[in-house]
Amino acid sequence: MRFIFLSVILVAFFASCNQQEGNKKNNTNQEAVVDKNSKTDSLTLAKNLKSFSDLELFFDNANYQVTKGSDTNYFYFSRSSDFLIQVHQYKIVEGDSTFLKIDSIKLSDLKFVNWKFQDQTLYLISSTDSSNNWKSSNEDSTIFTFKKVNKKDIHLIEPKKSKTTFSQTITLSSFLVRSFYDYKHGTRYAFDTANYNKKKGKIKPLF
Repeated sequence: MRFIFLSVILVAFFASCNQQEGNKKNNTNQEAVVDKNSKTDSLTLAKNLKSFSDLELFFDNANYQVTKGSDTNYFYFSRSSDFLIQVHQYKIVEGDSTFLKIDSIKLSDLKFVNWKFQDQTLYLISSTDSSNNWKSSNEDSTIFTFKKVNKKDIHLIEPKKSKTTFSQTITLSSFLVRSFYDYKHGTRYAFDTANYNKKKGKIKPLF
C-alpha cells in the first residue's frame, strides 16, 4: 500500500510539474503575442503620426478657395491634435461666412487615417509633404489624389473628372475681416495678397 501511495504521489507531482511547465510556455507565448502586438501598435501609431505631420505640411493651417463654375467654397484646415485635423467648409454670403459643415481627418481604430469628404469616407493610402492619395469607401473605390503644384495651389485629381484647384488665400482671420469690409465698401481687399504697410507706400485699410 505504501508503494502504491508513493507512486500516486509521484505521478501527481510530475503531472503538476508538467502542467506548470505547460502554463509557463503558454504564458510566455501569450506575453510574446502581447509584446508583438504592442510593438505593432507602436509602429502603426508612429507611421500614422508621420502621416498627420505630412498632411499638416501639405495643407498647412490655411484657408483655401475652391471655385467650380459659379460656385465658390472655402476650406480651412486646422490641426487640433496629433491625430486630428479639422476641415471647415463654408461660403461667403454678403461679406460674412455662412457655416456649412466641419469634417475631420482623424485616426480610427488606432490604424486608419480617414476623412469625411464630400459626403463619403476616404482612407489614406500614402502621403508626403507634396501629395497624398485617398481611397473612397464607395463601391467604385475611387482614388482621390491631392497634389501640390506650387506654394499656394493644390490640385484635387479624380479619375474621369476635371481637376479641382484649391487656391490658398490670406490668413483666415484677415480674409473674413476683409471680406466684410469689401462687402460694405465695394473693394476687393480679401483677394489682395499684398502686405499692407506704409514703408511700401500702401496704407493699411482700416477694418
